[in-house]
Amino acid sequence: MEASRSIAQAASARIRQATEERQRVLKATASGRPLDAEPNQARKVRRIQAATGVGSREAELIAGYENPEDFGLAGDAKLGAERLQGRTNDFVGVSFLEEALAASASVGRVVPRQTAHPIMSKRRGGHILVRRPGDVRRRS
Repeated sequence: MEASRSIAQAASARIRQATEERQRVLKATASGRPLDAEPNQARKVRRIQAATGVGSREAELIAGYENPEDFGLAGDAKLGAERLQGRTNDFVGVSFLEEALAASASVGRVVPRQTAHPIMSKRRGGHILVRRPGDVRRRS
């Protein structure tokens, strides 16, 4: 019984910690300063360096929300810095997920017979089997 109580206490502590982290992230994002969600400055600088390829001095400037153009960043490094700072507006809407889900549903599958390439099989007059999800084999 004591073990289950300690497990429940540990789980409650993890839930509280995760809730605090989520609140910090939401607050930083809502204020337009997403980098402030990371409390560990060294970890933040390493992440910026990995994402942009800049040195530690430039990464610290980016972490302080300095304009990347002010210290000579251009191209992908500049774009990466702006994305980390939350200055870009290139996010994809959630409807993209619904469209991707619909596109991922398979309509059918063309399986050639006695050849490795379906176009070659079609041109040579070979048989092509069409399989639909939940369907039996059909010849077309």
